[in-house]
Formats: sequence, C-alpha cells, structure tokens
Amino acid sequence: MLELLQSILGGGAKTPNSDLLGSGIKVLLDPNGPTGGLPGLLEMFKNKGLGNIVESWIGAGPNKKITPGKVKKGLGNNLLEQIAGAAGISKGKASGQLAKYLPDIINKLTPQGKIPQGGNLAEKGLEILKGLF
Repeated sequence: MLELLQSILGGGAKTPNSDLLGSGIKVLLDPNGPTGGLPGLLEMFKNKGLGNIVESWIGAGPNKKITPGKVKKGLGNNLLEQIAGAAGISKGKASGQLAKYLPDIINKLTPQGKIPQGGNLAEKGLEILKGLF
C-alpha cells in the first residue's frame, strides 16, 4: 500500500495499481474524457440498470457495493479495456480495483448528495483516493 500511495504522490516505484487508480480515475472523471466527467459516468451506470447502486454512492447512507462484473457492465468493454490497457493490467484486475475504490471516491465527491459543478473533479478524486490509504 505504501508503494501505491508513493507512486500516486509522485515518488517510489510505479505499480500497475497506481496507474489504474491514477490515470483510471482521471479518465473516468475528466469532463473532456470518454465519460463526460462524473455526471456522464453516473449516467453510463444508470443506463445499464445500475442506477440504484450509483445513487447510493451519492446519497446519504451506506454505499452499496459493486462487483467487478457490474463495473464492467457499467463502463462497457471498450472503456474498461482502454483503462486496463493504459495501466498494463487485465480488465479483470482493473474492474476489481475500480469496484473497490469507486464507491468511496464518488461518495466523497458528492458530500451534499449532489454532483458538484465546476472545479477539477479528477484531481479531487485523486486527493480522496490518497485519503483511503
């Protein structure tokens, strides 16, 4: 875990997980990226029948867990492949890591139960990720 955190912060050896969690979170939350930022990412999941899960991450109360298979369903094979390829890991490992961290990151990005407007959510997402370790 220490190596992962160091690599996210810019020091230490780079690991595939840091690539996924760093570049993957940036890709997913970038408003100019393939998802259209946090609103687009959430919409992708809702359109795949996973709205009840992602809504729990935004609203008050406990976050519903998501399985790696549902992450794959929500993101779609092409986007997951893009993230995994950039990180140099399998799609299975990528979806597993995203399933583990995405609920907490989105929950912390939406503390008032609303998607914040403006600001760099990708950078805020990385800051939140650092705090999870």
